[in-house]
Amino acid sequence: MDSHERALLDRLEAEIGACLERMAESIVETPAYEPIRDAALPDELRSLGRQHVMAFIRSAHRNRAVERGELDFVRERAAQRAHEMVPLAVTVHGHFVAQRTMIEAITSAARSDSSSQAAALRLVARLSDYTAAAVAVLVESYMQTVEGERADRETDRRNLLDELLTGHGGNHAALARRAAGLGLEPGRAQVVVIATVADDGAASLPRRWTAEAIARCSGRGASHAFVVIRAGDVVSVLDSTGRRQAHGPRRGQPGRQGLAARAAARRHRNTVHRYRRVRSQLGRSPPGAPPYLPPAAAFVQPGRHHAFRRSCTVIG
Repeated sequence: MDSHERALLDRLEAEIGACLERMAESIVETPAYEPIRDAALPDELRSLGRQHVMAFIRSAHRNRAVERGELDFVRERAAQRAHEMVPLAVTVHGHFVAQRTMIEAITSAARSDSSSQAAALRLVARLSDYTAAAVAVLVESYMQTVEGERADRETDRRNLLDELLTGHGGNHAALARRAAGLGLEPGRAQVVVIATVADDGAASLPRRWTAEAIARCSGRGASHAFVVIRAGDVVSVLDSTGRRQAHGPRRGQPGRQGLAARAAARRHRNTVHRYRRVRSQLGRSPPGAPPYLPPAAAFVQPGRHHAFRRSCTVIG
């Protein structure tokens, strides 16, 4: 690092207040931040921006790339945004807005001096490397948080279902609160749907497809529907009344949910057809393939009268 780059970094640090103000104003105006936009958000963004600017300045002064341990604050904030359900794309976009603001500050500090402008270009290249490292940490932390919450939610739903089925839950008030937090709404009429997936017991993908198809038809959204995969069955508890009434394709046009279910069934039929064709040519199962594939009826298919006619049993 030469004297021109050090001078630009010193100027960036001296004028950090104005840079952070522009950064916060640009990010807070993003429409997707509306759910968490309050009086504290600009200060929160300024504090986060200061950490980024100082981390970049320190790594540039040391003439090395930023280390992952120096970006723990990025990891913590990404997990917070995941909990707040701010979309990942919006969170990443905020980092690029901050990068643009820092580039503007660096080029403005270079003014018209050719040596300073050349130094500014070198710093912008360093800043791009820093942003790439920060975004990689952000995405990793965000996805770990989301996947962890999803796994915890599925485990909690499975445990709750076991307690409801065995009657070992004990405190009914506590069970009702847990149920409400996991997608069941006490006081509403519910219908229990059991989808039995006929496979060899080893493949989980057909059960996952079935659960996703049912969740799409639940009226609550895939992340909020009470759908549990246990052993060879997919058990779902669906609202049969009210604004979140579960529905499936009936007579006539199947709608978006029905089209999704039909697409899953069609993909399965195509897979079975290719499997049988290869097996007939080889005279045996393809290498590495299971001894048989599950029948198409294992999937949620739009029947003539009910979405789950061939694969589910309504028990109450």
